[in-house]
Parts: sequence; C-alpha cells; structure tokens
Amino acid sequence: MIYRPNAIRALCRIIDVTTVQAIERLIKTAIVDKSPPVSSAALVSSYHLFPLAKEVVRRWASEAQDSIVSARAWATSGAAAGFPVNTVVSSASFMTQYHGLGLLYLMRQQDRMAVTKIIQQFSGGFGQDNMGRGGSTTTTLKSPQAVVMLIRFASKVIREDPKSSSSFGNGLTV
Repeated sequence: MIYRPNAIRALCRIIDVTTVQAIERLIKTAIVDKSPPVSSAALVSSYHLFPLAKEVVRRWASEAQDSIVSARAWATSGAAAGFPVNTVVSSASFMTQYHGLGLLYLMRQQDRMAVTKIIQQFSGGFGQDNMGRGGSTTTTLKSPQAVVMLIRFASKVIREDPKSSSSFGNGLTV
C-alpha cells in the first residue's frame, strides 16, 4: 500500500502543464481516498502542481475540503467504535487535515472573504462547547498543526483589516 503515495508524488513531479488535465481524475480520487497517506500525498502533490495549472487545481477545492472533514472523521471513528486508535494512523490523518487546509488556503488566498469563510468554518469549537449546535456548518479541527495554521490565517486577515475580527462570529481574536 505504500507504493500509491510514492507513485502520486513521483507522477506530480515529472508531469508538465499539458498533461495535468490527464491526471485530474486520478488526483481528485486520491485526495478523498480513505487512506491518510494517499490523501496527504495527493494534497501535497496538488500544492506542487498549483503554480503549473492554477485553474485545474482550483477545481479540486471541494475534494480538499472533503479531505479535511473526512480526516477528522477517520481519526475519531476508531475510538468511537471502541477500537484502540493507532497513534501513527491518527497522526497521518491529522497531517491530511493540515495539508488539506494548506491547499484550500493556497487556492483562495487572494480572496479575503473566502479566507474568512474558511476561518469561520473550521474554527467552530475554539473555547466553546459544540453541544446544542444542531445544524452547524463548522468543523472542529483535530490536528494541532492545522489549528496553528488556521490561527495564522486569522492573524493575517486581522492584521490586514482590523475590522474583520468581528466577522469571525465566534469571538476569535488574535
């Protein structure tokens, strides 16, 4: 199973602009793969493909967002089912959240409103109790690295526009 992440990394390093669309389906499928190493490799490879084919990679935004949410679910599903959670597996799925969040930001970094929406969506639960939220659209990040990255995004937005801290809605201040 270790050959798939390495193959994705190698493929994305040797590909050129003209053939990115040929592997689009493969990468989109790998991003939402249930195996955290495969998903993480596809996300990091997308990072490297972004300067070559921005528009193609931007079409993968929903898959990148799904990988963040599914990585959280994958890391906690074993514990919820009563199985011991393997530390290596948990850390791999946490890295998937980190890489997914980084790719999502890379795609939307030029749009301040989109970055604010990312912060609002993934900051649900910082210092708050999520009970009683019913149909909430926020997703709590389990990856410490992703949480730090999200705080860096929020800090950058606030530095650029101090009035924007009120738009986060949950009292997030930096």
